[in-house]
Amino acid sequence: MTARLISDRALFGEHRDAGRIDELCDWARANSLNPSDVAADEPITIEDTPDGRVIRCHVYMTDGSGNKLKPQGGGPEIQERTTPLVVEPPDGWPVYALTDHEEQP
Repeated sequence: MTARLISDRALFGEHRDAGRIDELCDWARANSLNPSDVAADEPITIEDTPDGRVIRCHVYMTDGSGNKLKPQGGGPEIQERTTPLVVEPPDGWPVYALTDHEEQP
């Protein structure tokens, strides 16, 4: 299986420095992800699966009011999530490919 790394802790800084944050947020929304819920320091990847292409990312768990859940004495609770890829990333974004033989960050 191959995967395309869209962002992680280091690449988020590159997106910010290149002025792509609004574009990244728009892309997330187009793929049914709330940018405020996506953990920016965790990897965001596009992966090929038997059921089609998906986005794999980590999202903050929230309560009914949208507040981030925090275990007692800890940071925000996050959960891995996959969602179907509906809109491809823009052509101008850097491409970082991951394969089975590479450990994902």
